[in-house]
Amino acid sequence: MDVQGVNHAIKVFSFARLIGKVEGLDDSKQQILEIAAILYYKIENTDFKILVEINFIVNIYKDEISKDAIRVIKEKYFKTKTGIRLI
Repeated sequence: MDVQGVNHAIKVFSFARLIGKVEGLDDSKQQILEIAAILYYKIENTDFKILVEINFIVNIYKDEISKDAIRVIKEKYFKTKTGIRLI
């Protein structure tokens, strides 16, 4: 990860921590949120990207997302062949 990536990761973690604290998450949920914010940056190098795709797929069907929005999501976030086919 380059300096820009590290700075971005720190910002994501900081905002996750801030929002969780201000929203009053209990300690357990706050810890999960902060860990998820850290793991978020390992998505490109691990199978966590599959979880991101699954979450989008479920939300797209549930929320009836527009075709234009689906196209953008697909281009930006989907990496697996199966996920791309399913979306």
